[in-house]
Amino acid sequence: MATYFHDLGAAFPLFSARVEEAREYVGIGDCSITRAESVPCFRLGVGCHLIVRCAGCGADNALCADERDAEMCHRCAELVEFPRKMPEEIVVGYEALRAGRAAISKETEYGMITWELAQCGCTEGEAGARRLRHSERAPMLELSGDRVGTKLNPAVMSELLRTPTYISWQGENWLFDGRTPGVFIGCWSAADFATHAGAQSAEDFFLSVVGSTERWLWSALTTGRVSVYVFRMPGSGALRAHWDME
Repeated sequence: MATYFHDLGAAFPLFSARVEEAREYVGIGDCSITRAESVPCFRLGVGCHLIVRCAGCGADNALCADERDAEMCHRCAELVEFPRKMPEEIVVGYEALRAGRAAISKETEYGMITWELAQCGCTEGEAGARRLRHSERAPMLELSGDRVGTKLNPAVMSELLRTPTYISWQGENWLFDGRTPGVFIGCWSAADFATHAGAQSAEDFFLSVVGSTERWLWSALTTGRVSVYVFRMPGSGALRAHWDME
């Protein structure tokens, strides 16, 4: 029987897939930050940060969990040391993650979201021509050069940072419902699309969800050559998905 995070008392508003689809989840263990025992834990690796308070001014700062280097405080410029006595593999318990003691960066269809970017409410900029298609769904912000970022509510961005990342071949691409993140519901097979197709054919339903007219994709899905990552849109309940291949 499939296990979901709500079965463990560790529900995430934006992640409703099975626990084995969460890239950082390592099972029940002890939190490296709070020392809480026998709690759902998540590995902090590349792209993850510990949130450490500056001893001088009390401001929170994000320190890279992978590189473990000290950083200058973004508010007062005092040196913020990486916490000592952290194990080689740093894991954060569910409660500590949800409390913002750690941050898991996300790639999204609007660009990268990190702890630092969440403080200013704008995604990392990309080439403007690639971002223009989003202009009617979320406000854009011109950055240096030809880069364009997407303005989002910092609280919305922070929610994504407190959410595990789904496993994928080529990296995540979190989809949005306007300015609201979609809820990841799983990597679906052709059988999953057939189950949820209703009056439509499974193939037509699949193509509508991925937003494509390329019918070869359905054949590729049935033979396992592509993976499809499905999100439920909070506002409408509609499904959107993206796909990749190895």
